[in-house]
Amino acid sequence: MSRLSQTDIDLAKSADLIEYMLTVHPDRVVKRYDVRDIDHDSLVLYHDSYCRYSTNEVNDNIAYLTRYQGYAWRDAVLSLKRFYLNNPSDYEYEPHSYQTGSPKKSHGVDDIPKSFYQPLATNRIDLIKDYLHNQRGISEFMLDVLIKKELLYAATAHGFGTDYACFASASEDFYSLRNISEVGTQKLLFTKLPNRYWSFTSEYFCEPISDAKKWHLVYEMIPEEFPIFVCESAIDAISLYELTHKPGIYTALGGLKANTLDWIIQINQIYHAGLHLNRKVFLAVDNDAAGDRFCKDFSYPRIKPAGKDWNEDLIKIRAESAIDPAS
Repeated sequence: MSRLSQTDIDLAKSADLIEYMLTVHPDRVVKRYDVRDIDHDSLVLYHDSYCRYSTNEVNDNIAYLTRYQGYAWRDAVLSLKRFYLNNPSDYEYEPHSYQTGSPKKSHGVDDIPKSFYQPLATNRIDLIKDYLHNQRGISEFMLDVLIKKELLYAATAHGFGTDYACFASASEDFYSLRNISEVGTQKLLFTKLPNRYWSFTSEYFCEPISDAKKWHLVYEMIPEEFPIFVCESAIDAISLYELTHKPGIYTALGGLKANTLDWIIQINQIYHAGLHLNRKVFLAVDNDAAGDRFCKDFSYPRIKPAGKDWNEDLIKIRAESAIDPAS
């Protein structure tokens, strides 16, 4: 029997624990607003870890399988590794506090920042633009507008990575980060309040770029005919607009979050001049099992990418047509 390598362990720890349990052992968890162990009501699963609040026990996905699901350590590592390779985790890692009422001991889990902070801007925006344009297929025009609107900037996150594309909503204290290199944590999400999100409106791209102003969405000014498109990530929301150029409000949940979807719909249906707006809502989440489960809980119509997500579709179309994204 060969010895497991550190790479094997790292791949196993990269597996999404919630998706693993919902897929492999759906009968052993209970799904409410969160996901909990069926035998321990105080044991809450997170994407990267778990917390048993009654005992203040916090640990990673491998420990959960060995301590609560009867796995041998080696079997847990191999099973999680196999699941990750077949289902690469696409969630955004959100530093969080378990709020157990007493200081948390890491027990082998990397220490997690307990407080919100705004990711620090850097002067390496050209690297970010190069990555998003040449590797993600996003047009330079769209990137320039998002930068001028202060919805995108180059950032660093100490302890996680050096160069991130930061999709920012400063008024919401919401910052979604995507690493442009393979070194460090790939995705991060910093938000001060729950249920916040990132968004833009198609009207941003209908004005001369030199006149682009630094202002946030004023929902009363957006025509009621503009629907709400709900994607998982900022890159997917941008890609969907690049593919369709349909008028609308394009939003990114930062994962699959029912409460955030409710907030998006609520904030975009505000009263104006005594009238209640009635915008259409389209779910545009990833074309995978997790997206299927998420959409079953709602009655809104769904639009699906041909591939796994909208950015995959955009990259494929760019390659097939051999059209430069700037054109």
